[in-house]
Amino acid sequence: MANENSRLQVHREHHEMVPVWFFIGILLLFYGIVILGAGLLEYHHLPAVVLARYHANVWGGTLLILIGFPFTARFYPHRNRMGSKSAILTKKNAREGDNLAHTESVSTGRDRWPAV
Repeated sequence: MANENSRLQVHREHHEMVPVWFFIGILLLFYGIVILGAGLLEYHHLPAVVLARYHANVWGGTLLILIGFPFTARFYPHRNRMGSKSAILTKKNAREGDNLAHTESVSTGRDRWPAV
């Protein structure tokens, strides 16, 4: 039982959840690239549609790319790992023994670091 709890604790410490907004950004980028590519391929060979001269595929694909790129960049999962201000502050608080940096373990109910 203790081995299962330690394995679960290690799993939670080393893996973080990936935000759903990151996947939404990836989908918007992917669809934007596909639609823009299709629009560029038929740019000079317009289909027999009334409003084809406005090139909706080019504009729509570009718009999806412009919306998807900030989502992907902002919610990239490993953005706060190393060197960011919040990660540095968390490491600093943990070294100084700040009570805010201590979190209770789910499996045992005790602090992860000894009290200072």
